[in-house]
Amino acid sequence: VIDEKMFEPIYKDATITVCGAYCAIMEFKRSCRLPFTTIPMLLQLLQMICPGENSLPKSVYMFKKFFREQSSSYKRHQFCANCGDIWKIKKLVGIKHVLLTSPTL
Repeated sequence: VIDEKMFEPIYKDATITVCGAYCAIMEFKRSCRLPFTTIPMLLQLLQMICPGENSLPKSVYMFKKFFREQSSSYKRHQFCANCGDIWKIKKLVGIKHVLLTSPTL
């Protein structure tokens, strides 16, 4: 279960929530194909840009902790690349839960 604080703005009058910021940081890292070692630098940069009173992760430990806690409550599934149907894959492969993937565009 996600903590209620994760749905609050990262600082007063911010347009992005704490949860949104965590996900945006990870998506930026993923889409730019950056190694995880760049996360500390990115977190430092964001701390310099945002007001002092903010809810952004101040360490890599806190950043990883968020994803570790959230990933334990989700089931992973694979979707059919042709039709997007999860049940078709389950029948064909004969498994209940596998890695979440989607068709490449």
